[in-house]
Amino acid sequence: MTRPQALIVEDNELNSEVLQILLDRQGVESISTSSPGNVMILITTVPNIRIVFLDLEFPNTNGFDIFEQLTQHPDWNSAIRIIAYSVNTKAFERVRQAGFNGFLGKPIHPDKFPEQLEKILAGELVWSLS
Repeated sequence: MTRPQALIVEDNELNSEVLQILLDRQGVESISTSSPGNVMILITTVPNIRIVFLDLEFPNTNGFDIFEQLTQHPDWNSAIRIIAYSVNTKAFERVRQAGFNGFLGKPIHPDKFPEQLEKILAGELVWSLS
């Protein structure tokens, strides 16, 4: 069986590396990009992406714009879960209203993450500020 893939869209290298380690421990392969412009290319070319962990803050754009571009694209697979992954917990309600499939506040807690990831992979919504 092919392991599920996660796409991490994060411009902070350390945050990206930590999330990659946590995913790997749970048997989920991951690919990371710091460039929001690469997201749709990766979504359409990397097989078996099941989750996108999307930071909300980037130098020239934001996660809400990226979310909209993804979900409005004609090739978008609605089975892919998009999880806001941010230190900006004030955006929590806006994330919900925008239609994201969840929110994980940074830093991610390694002891909570396995259960959160299991729920995400099962198609459940996960909303956690910490």
